[in-house]
Amino acid sequence: WYQRRVRDTFYIQRSFRCLVVVTLITNILELKMSDTGSHPFKICDVTSNPHIAYLMNHTFGYESGFITVDGFVFPKTMENFLDKIYKMEVREDDIWVATYPKCGTTWMQEMVWCLMNNLDFETSKTVDLDLRIPFVEVRGLLEEIAYELVPDMIDVADKQPSPRILKTHLPFCLLPRQIVSREKTPKIIHVNRGSRDTCVSKYHHYRLLQGYTGNFKEWSAMFLDGFAGYYSPYWENVRSFYQSDYPNILYTTYEDMKRDLKGVIGRVSDFLGATRPVFWGRYGQVGGPLVVCQHARHFQFR
Repeated sequence: WYQRRVRDTFYIQRSFRCLVVVTLITNILELKMSDTGSHPFKICDVTSNPHIAYLMNHTFGYESGFITVDGFVFPKTMENFLDKIYKMEVREDDIWVATYPKCGTTWMQEMVWCLMNNLDFETSKTVDLDLRIPFVEVRGLLEEIAYELVPDMIDVADKQPSPRILKTHLPFCLLPRQIVSREKTPKIIHVNRGSRDTCVSKYHHYRLLQGYTGNFKEWSAMFLDGFAGYYSPYWENVRSFYQSDYPNILYTTYEDMKRDLKGVIGRVSDFLGATRPVFWGRYGQVGGPLVVCQHARHFQFR
């Protein structure tokens, strides 16, 4: 009995030492990967996918093809930019506006910028939104020939004073490592929109900007199957935020902003720690129809 006890103790101690060594090696490799800027994402070429082939035949640009990054569709040019996104230096006081495309991104960006800049409507009307709020991963969506026309927005963001406001359509799992790991926990405002309206709006977006010449029936099939252009699939992109358990995030919807803009402005103000704007209605402070309020008119792009 004593010999068996000694032998079992020896095996347990050896197994524990092996576990410690494996853990140390894993941590060292992860640290080395982080230091060298190597992202951990799985990349697959999906250019031959029937939906993607149809999309490429009915749009212009992206002749190099498409990939999925951890299951999300992007042009192949995004592969050149993943390391930089992964290694991006995040600030604790950053404010990220995160959406799937065509879900109210511009609307929320304008709201957040005005709330954080003392309702400076004049500047917001004269300075382009893309200059005020960097679109983090935009270079990854462009063919290399266009790099000279569009600056690297991560470099632009690095030079901005705090607190920065940043825009992204990336799913949560593809955000910078410091956010996903909770090393930094900046504020994130996530805006969602009903899938049907999103599908229709993105269809028109592709017709306008990508010259899409296919029909809506094919587009709907691509949307449902998760191949309606970059950032697809819609459901997984949205779900990645709701399932992230991220501690510093505000969820709202395009429909909420349409239905109760003043209420959303209040919630966003409280979340950001910004001063709530005073609404002046027809009958004085905080009264009267919303449409006669100066702030509401601006946030509705009137």
